[in-house]
Amino acid sequence: MASTDTGCDVFISHASEDKDGFVRALAVALRNLGVSVWYDEFSLSVGDSLSESIDKGLAGAQYGIVVISKAFMGKPWPKRELRGLVAKAVDAGNRKIILPIWHGVRREDVLAFSPPLADVVALNTQMLDAGQMSLRLLEEVRPDLYKSRPPEELRSIANGDDAEELRSAIDEIRTELEGVKDQLSEYQCPVCGANLAERAIVPIDDPHTLDCWFERYECGYESKDQIMTRPCPSDPKYPNPKDYELSCVEVSEGRWLCSAKPLTYMASLVLVWSGEGDTREEAEADVCRRLPQRQTSPPPEIGRIARLSEAACQTNAESQIAEGKANGNRRSSSRR
Repeated sequence: MASTDTGCDVFISHASEDKDGFVRALAVALRNLGVSVWYDEFSLSVGDSLSESIDKGLAGAQYGIVVISKAFMGKPWPKRELRGLVAKAVDAGNRKIILPIWHGVRREDVLAFSPPLADVVALNTQMLDAGQMSLRLLEEVRPDLYKSRPPEELRSIANGDDAEELRSAIDEIRTELEGVKDQLSEYQCPVCGANLAERAIVPIDDPHTLDCWFERYECGYESKDQIMTRPCPSDPKYPNPKDYELSCVEVSEGRWLCSAKPLTYMASLVLVWSGEGDTREEAEADVCRRLPQRQTSPPPEIGRIARLSEAACQTNAESQIAEGKANGNRRSSSRR
């Protein structure tokens, strides 16, 4: 029977001492198989009312898996949950509600704790592990899912083998992507990632000096033999207008020139052509339009090669992820 819109397939009643040894593995295996599970580590969030959440889980669950252990028998909360499941079973009439699991206990222990429970056929952790037990429970609580796949495939899904393969594929794609980025870095601005626009060998008029490599990038960054000769506008040290001092002179009657004197080393690397005008103010305004301005983020046009390559790797990853999740999607569709 599929879960209701407001409930779940199974509620797992257990003692916290049994989580690490068995219960958590069982809950994960059932969830891998597509079973909707109310389990405190899955279903409770910070700030939730414990009693209200458990009551809602009990009310909405189609079945109650009761992990009976010595720890379970000695705690008040599990007993409270069991009473709720017993009341639900009474209301359900002949429909099976409680699915007991004996965990490290014998029949006489269960008989002393609850005679009605001792009379119900139970699964035993001494005979089945969490993965094997999840398949037995799946056959009972979700026969539609149990019949949808061969047993071997269901065992693989319960054990999370498909999820492990998916994680491995994602890791390989990430490694591949990092390799592509390393290869592309040679053709990108070291500051903002802008694409290489020009690369050329510049001859040196000195027989004792080797020719140098000149590189210019779309953002404006330039270098010679990997030594910066013009900074990137996204560099935090790229000059701003305040890094220049304006100097104006009237070169002839009615003709003014205004130059920008760099005040910092970085400003000296960015050439600013002089401004001119009929008045001093016009010449200043003309040169101010040419003063560099630091960018807070790279322009949207730059780094196209890197983004295209990353998009290709991402598409490859998404295709493998989609393939890896196909089982889960088909499991979900079978429940609707």
